[in-house]
Amino acid sequence: MKLAFIADLKSDLEMWAAFAKQHHIDGIELMIYEPKAEDFDNAEEVRAIFERYEIEVAALGVWAVGLSDINEGADAEIIKTAMKFASDINAVNFFTGAGEPDVEDKPGYLAAKYNAWKDLAESYQLVLSVYLGHKGSYITSEALLQQTYRMIPDIGLKLDPVGIIRNVKADPYDVLYRYGDKLTHFHVKGLTQLPAGELEPPPGMDTLEWGKFMSILYHHEYDEYVVIEPHGPFWASPDEHRKKYIQLTQKYIKQFML
Repeated sequence: MKLAFIADLKSDLEMWAAFAKQHHIDGIELMIYEPKAEDFDNAEEVRAIFERYEIEVAALGVWAVGLSDINEGADAEIIKTAMKFASDINAVNFFTGAGEPDVEDKPGYLAAKYNAWKDLAESYQLVLSVYLGHKGSYITSEALLQQTYRMIPDIGLKLDPVGIIRNVKADPYDVLYRYGDKLTHFHVKGLTQLPAGELEPPPGMDTLEWGKFMSILYHHEYDEYVVIEPHGPFWASPDEHRKKYIQLTQKYIKQFML
């Protein structure tokens, strides 16, 4: 396994690449929410930064759009543009939503389109992954996840224990165990649920059992990126809080990684 953290595509990537290099972190996942075509016009500049610091682009995550159709629609055009950009910056993984098609059989609709998307990703030497819940993805329940899992034998899943809790309303250990054979990208962020609210501290300072999660990853022989995701009103910003979150998580999660 390799370690990475998330940085916004439009943030100071020079600073984040230098930070990753300083702290011996293998990669950075770049994310963009509600993307526009012009967000992907600086591939040469981005690639040069990562090459200069010898840091890998662990993934490009494109949020709030989905794999609704390979041939038509605004989402499809944005995804194609983003996928080309991911290839140009030498990303390892490309992930986006499952789509939100206005049809009754959403898993069947995705299944009819998925292989074309996967073929396109592979032509760019990218691993294709799909996120659960959130805008851009119909997979908002365990039942929909199960149907999708059955209908698309080679689907790649981007999973996040906190996302499973919040967006699928399911047991994160059970979901990761049962669907971990399709896991191609994994996020870590902490959660402590209290009677009066929630805290989102770094893993190791929260109440989730990260040793159990990591043991499930080993069970499924997962050997891709484990990606740190600073999250919540305190840790997500400013940058100094993000850096502390990354360092604290790195210190804790590395005990489970060889």
